[in-house]
Amino acid sequence: MVRFVFSVILFCGSFGVVSVSMAVCQSDGRFEVKADGTILDKKSGLQWMRCPLGMELDGQEGSCSGAASRYSWFDARNEVAGFNRHGFAGKRDWRMPQIDELMTLVDKGCFNPAIVNEVFPRTPPSAFWAVEEVAQEQPRTWGWVAHFYHGSQYVSNKAKEWPVRLVRGQLGK
Repeated sequence: MVRFVFSVILFCGSFGVVSVSMAVCQSDGRFEVKADGTILDKKSGLQWMRCPLGMELDGQEGSCSGAASRYSWFDARNEVAGFNRHGFAGKRDWRMPQIDELMTLVDKGCFNPAIVNEVFPRTPPSAFWAVEEVAQEQPRTWGWVAHFYHGSQYVSNKAKEWPVRLVRGQLGK
């Protein structure tokens, strides 16, 4: 990841000088942007949809347009099954990612969203569903999410509605 740091010096009256720094992140070549609306992660071997479900790739600007659809964990799983009937980028094996796969997209050097925006444009700075449930509790009412505001993972009630970004392939292959 290539980062540029910009510093701003503010003069705050009798409080003295305050310096604020902000990192701007850019891709380091790990991700290959494909014309079919997908991203190949050359490090993990996974192929990602560039835009979350509900958003569409604007071919002219290379950005995602519209609003990301939000689903309960249950509805997200059903949506993926329906989505694969039509396919995307010539493939019909898209799936919800595992939490460790989803976390490979997090860039801790980026904030709000914690993802390289030039590769994954207009990613909402919110949680995104992973496929795993929290297995230790019964009934299983909690699922894993990766939050792209600050780049952390945690569990969420599966009735809560979050966006979904689909993936295909296997981690490390």
